[in-house]
Amino acid sequence: LEHRVQAGIHQLEQLEEERAKLEAQIQEASSRVGPPTQMERQLDQAQRRFAEQLQRIQSLEGELEALRERAAQLEQRLYDQEQRSRDSDQRSEALAARLSQIEFDSEQTRLGLEQQLQHLSAEEQEAKRLAFEDQLTRLPNLNILQQYLDFTSGLIEREEGAAILVLIDIDRLRSINQTFSTYAGDELLRQFAERLKSLCRNTDVLGRRGDDEFLVVVAHKAVDPRELALARTTVAQMAQSLGNKIMNACQEPFYLDGSPVQMTCSIGMSMFGGEPLEQTVEQVQVALDRARELGRARFQFFGPELQDRMRKKHAVVPRLVEALERQEFMLLYQPIIDLRNGKMVGLEALLRWNDPNLGMISPGEFLPAAESSGLIVQIGEWSVQEACLMAAQYKDLFVSVN
Repeated sequence: LEHRVQAGIHQLEQLEEERAKLEAQIQEASSRVGPPTQMERQLDQAQRRFAEQLQRIQSLEGELEALRERAAQLEQRLYDQEQRSRDSDQRSEALAARLSQIEFDSEQTRLGLEQQLQHLSAEEQEAKRLAFEDQLTRLPNLNILQQYLDFTSGLIEREEGAAILVLIDIDRLRSINQTFSTYAGDELLRQFAERLKSLCRNTDVLGRRGDDEFLVVVAHKAVDPRELALARTTVAQMAQSLGNKIMNACQEPFYLDGSPVQMTCSIGMSMFGGEPLEQTVEQVQVALDRARELGRARFQFFGPELQDRMRKKHAVVPRLVEALERQEFMLLYQPIIDLRNGKMVGLEALLRWNDPNLGMISPGEFLPAAESSGLIVQIGEWSVQEACLMAAQYKDLFVSVN
């Protein structure tokens, strides 16, 4: 448009020069000729063209000015757009930095959570180990043994095999603790547990029941119910073989603090017979008690004779309750003599049950029932209280309760 305006101005200047020449010629001709001539008419035409051209140029200049204003507006809008773009870029950069920081924080949080989960997983595994493993011997404890005993009971009920429960008790562990130390007693338990592990089959389940007692479940599956009799015979032979191996293993000395120590154990065994699990556990305990009565260092199967003894023990429990209520228990005292001077220095209290129908009953006949029923606590408290009353009467003597 500016180019067109410049061209129009140039053309206007040419017309102005042409008009000036025509006016000069007209004035010269007028001095010689009177009326208007052809040149005057041409001059009028030139002036009209000049006026039209001038008007056109003015219109073009107006359009040019409008275009300049439009261009200025466009430039302002472009500047504003660029400014907003720069602001947007700055915001985008800030947002990108924020997102990067959030991603970094999220990754750190994820790593922290993974570490916590790994730590919790390790703690859960340790908790499970502590819940199902005996800390001293590293054998299964009573918690996991109870689950396997329940499983074995189900196996017997479904007539899918036969099993024997074996209860092993270390003889006179308390004397070893007193002679050496409790640490030596713990070491004996660990060594004994290792020997038991080496004697048991892979299919046997060995665990520590508590204190100085261990449990072994010896099982043999039967493919067909008709083979149950053979399975019972087989599992009885396996249990007997295990009992002999344990007895022979105890012949080898244990070494405590570098010193050889001889140790024996007593074993009770009972066949799972489809009865409640608690009854099987009670039967194996009765068999163990019988092995102790017979002199220890042996194993004893639960049989009909012990079944009769267990029935008698159950019958004794209600009578023990009545005996406590009727105060039928009594203490007998025997003197304790100092052999150096022959003087009596104390008394030993001996518990007896004076039954009105059966007469005097020794502790060996009723204490097992008292222990299994929990009545031993009440009987023990009564015995200690009575012994203390006796000691108060003989202040120069001591009283021991047996």
